[in-house]
Amino acid sequence: KTNLARLGGSVEIDSVAGHGTTFTLRLPLTLAIIPGVLIAVAGQRYVIAQKDLEELVCIDAEQTHVRIEWTRNQEMVRLRGRLLPLVRLAAVLQGDAGQPPTEQPVGFTEASPLIFAVIRTGSQRFALAIDQVLSNEEIVVKPMHSRLRALTIYS
Repeated sequence: KTNLARLGGSVEIDSVAGHGTTFTLRLPLTLAIIPGVLIAVAGQRYVIAQKDLEELVCIDAEQTHVRIEWTRNQEMVRLRGRLLPLVRLAAVLQGDAGQPPTEQPVGFTEASPLIFAVIRTGSQRFALAIDQVLSNEEIVVKPMHSRLRALTIYS
């Protein structure tokens, strides 16, 4: 109840003897609660909305050299016979996206498995390389402050 009040919402409880109890949660229209998957990349935590997540995949270290290839300056991963663009979230956050790596990504060794989320946005699918899957969470989403809206890397 305290958390809802802090967000500008409320909770109503209506009980009828012998029929049960109804809980009504009200949130401001500017807020939404969505299911998400909490992930870690370069020591930081992020959330992927479950509605955009098709699957989570881990490729054994021995298979990464076989399953990853470059096509037209784009790193790709082969999944069930199909190539998906591979986006390394750590590189995107460091501003190195789209550049062929001159060295292995931070924390990557030949013995490292490749963990990625298959994301669908509209008709596009891609693999988002991450370091770790932490948990499933219910996430409160609200609009960004007006000063942050001009930043194109965040959403």
